[in-house]
Amino acid sequence: MPTHPFCKWACAIIVVATGVVANAASWNDTGTGASAGEWFNPFSWTPTIVPDLTINADINNGGEALADAATAPADVQANLLEVGTNSFTGTLTSLGVNVVTAGALNVGQAFNSFLIPIPSTEGSGTVTVSDAALVDIGGSLNIGKTHTSDFTTAMGNGAVVFERVDSVVLGSSVDVGEAVANTGVANGRGSLRISDATSLFIDNDLDVGEAFADGDPDTSATSQGSANFERVAVITIDGDLEIGLSTARESGGLSTATVLPSSVTITEGGNMSVRRKTRIGHATTTNTSEASAQATLTVELTGSLEFQDDIEIGLSSTQITSQANAIGSATLSGGTDLTVDGEITVGHAVAGIQSESTGTGTFIVQQFDSLLITDDMTIGRVDSTLFSFQTAGVAQATGNFWISDIQQATVQGEVQVGFGNNDKLGELSTAKGSIRIKNVGLAEMGTELRVGYVRPNTFSVIAQGKVDIENSHVVAPVIEIGVGFNRQSQARGEVSLTDSSLVAGTITVGRDGDTTGIAAILPHEGSLTLHNSTLETDFLTVADRVSPGGVSGHVQLLRSLVTVNDTMLLYEGSGLAIGIEGTQRGDQYGAIDAGTAQLGGLLHAVPLNFVPSYWDEFEVITAATRVGEFDEFAGLLVNQNLTLVPVYDHNGSIGLTLVAALPGDANLDGTVNGLDLLAWQANLFTGDKWWQGDYNFDGTVNGLDLLIWQDHLFESVPSPASPVTQGDFTVPEPGSLWLLGVSVVLAGQRNRRVAAV
Repeated sequence: MPTHPFCKWACAIIVVATGVVANAASWNDTGTGASAGEWFNPFSWTPTIVPDLTINADINNGGEALADAATAPADVQANLLEVGTNSFTGTLTSLGVNVVTAGALNVGQAFNSFLIPIPSTEGSGTVTVSDAALVDIGGSLNIGKTHTSDFTTAMGNGAVVFERVDSVVLGSSVDVGEAVANTGVANGRGSLRISDATSLFIDNDLDVGEAFADGDPDTSATSQGSANFERVAVITIDGDLEIGLSTARESGGLSTATVLPSSVTITEGGNMSVRRKTRIGHATTTNTSEASAQATLTVELTGSLEFQDDIEIGLSSTQITSQANAIGSATLSGGTDLTVDGEITVGHAVAGIQSESTGTGTFIVQQFDSLLITDDMTIGRVDSTLFSFQTAGVAQATGNFWISDIQQATVQGEVQVGFGNNDKLGELSTAKGSIRIKNVGLAEMGTELRVGYVRPNTFSVIAQGKVDIENSHVVAPVIEIGVGFNRQSQARGEVSLTDSSLVAGTITVGRDGDTTGIAAILPHEGSLTLHNSTLETDFLTVADRVSPGGVSGHVQLLRSLVTVNDTMLLYEGSGLAIGIEGTQRGDQYGAIDAGTAQLGGLLHAVPLNFVPSYWDEFEVITAATRVGEFDEFAGLLVNQNLTLVPVYDHNGSIGLTLVAALPGDANLDGTVNGLDLLAWQANLFTGDKWWQGDYNFDGTVNGLDLLIWQDHLFESVPSPASPVTQGDFTVPEPGSLWLLGVSVVLAGQRNRRVAAV
């Protein structure tokens, strides 16, 4: 387990209090002659002994040490090697010489304790090793690491460069830019660069940019770190990888912890493995505290990449009257296989009473042969863990997960995108999440894919999720888009497919999930859009409850085909939009095949740069069983001379077909005449369907429909190849009153046309 920063600080106090181990040698920078500062010259040391693995070596007081293979072929050795410690600076340069220590290598490290009260402490150090076979540090590597005691200021600056070193072995943890303040001020800066190596092995944690402040009454910690690995064939981190972590806590004053932009960058690498957790951009505060962190991980490999534990990117957590802000991003590219044997959390914010918390995370994977995530994935999440009637905190979480150019991607657990989980009343918290899948041969998205989802028993949450799928094949057992619970929650979800295919067990679009409790005040929305794509599912539910706030679900199909093996449910508040670019089903216009089709809501036909010919038929929905009809229609009036007529169970085919016909032709015989007027008259003010005389699809048979019939009276087109049958349409026998009505209408029609001349 990684050592807690406070424990590290306490241990440092013990070291300072007990003194330095026996036989320690220190650097002497007062030598003269050509040999001054040369590592292997005994006169460069006090006492005059060249350090070996039994001696502690200090390079401080502004000293410089040089080890050059041209003058001495031996290795640089020390038990403990320190460069620039305790208010001093130091530099170690090794050219063509191996560097081996039995214990730690400390660069720019500064400590003080309450036993030695001083107003400030600063350390600065630089280590450069080039053109060597081996760097073997038996203990920890500390770069720009500073710990302070009460009411002091500590500053540490360190830099380490290993160039063209075949093997780098770091026997314990690596801390780059760490600051720990105990009721004081701490500032730590550090950088590590390793290039052109066959292997890098770190036997414990790699921490880059870490700040810890414990305030009573006030304290502040600021850190910044960077680690760059260039052309390293094998990288193994046998512990945690932590980048940009800040923690502030206090018991009577104000604590501030800040991680300035910190990064780990790996370019032209081979294989990489991280054995424990990876955390990037993590800020945590307690009472009256402020914490912020910014961090970036960039990996470019040709081989495999393995994370054997959880990944957390962009996390922030607050308690009472606190602020926490975390920004983290990871971009992983190239290589063969990427495996994450744990959970992935991106953009997670937790807020307490009267607190503010912001978490922003981005996780990008591209150009791998395969991606495997063995546990859950959460992208954009807000939480509040304590219920209170006081003013609640504000939590904002934003997460992005993008994968592209991968042969196969698998998530074995749940996937949450835009997830709200808040038990507090008060101001709205917001979770926004997005997933982008592009050029993936097969993407298996876990046991459940939830997009814009609010967990039950939550309050004051807006959850927004979006999934864009392009040129990919995606499989997901359960998909829920835009699902919200309780009256003060709002969920919005969107899934879009372009040139792709999706296979799912069940799909729910736009749902008030609290079907037994108090209806939601805020609306829930969900949309599913297919463009030149296919979808196969067992159950498709669109807008399954209308609450006072409104529940709406929309399915849009453009050159796409949806297959529902079992039941498709379109409820009030749902919308089905069909793009029409030609007469080829599924290729040029959207269509649905279902086992059972329960229809409701709005059907919107959208001709796109295409004008149908008379009697063109568009089988929008086919089913083994149909229940109900659509409540509304839109877009069926193509132009003043052509209408798309909705025909249920057309010619024995159960479902809904759109037939291109003349406006006003109620019985679809190709001629607008008295029989169509008869249909209008028989259903005046009571009908709401085309064959009843509703020619403008406004849901009522009235005088407006009569005007359409008048405008097209006696117009005709060639009869359809086969008669159109449409439900229970029958034409009543004409009577004397009807004949009188026809004569009046025809007279009005003649007078109107004469007046026009």
